[in-house]
Amino acid sequence: MNENIPQEEIEKLKSKLAVKELVRIERCFSATVFFLETDKQVKDLETNKVKETFRKEYSKLLKSYDEFDYLEEDKYPIHLESMETINKKYNGEIHWYFR
Repeated sequence: MNENIPQEEIEKLKSKLAVKELVRIERCFSATVFFLETDKQVKDLETNKVKETFRKEYSKLLKSYDEFDYLEEDKYPIHLESMETINKKYNGEIHWYFR
């Protein structure tokens, strides 16, 4: 279901969230990861309401593509990660992160 959301909708969501540290939103199977610039930003946003806002807004978007009413609204988990980690551990290659 995650893959049913067109990339344009993901980009609209990113713009709507208007968080300057948010670099990109990636989906792979049932995982959704919001990538920020630095590890510090991830740590800071994990502990405040921004992550919850990300989760709620993404859940709303995902629910609109849930044709069989499978998902419970506001229950979809998301993850935060940094491009700093991707660059250090995965040589800048996001696809290795999901393997």
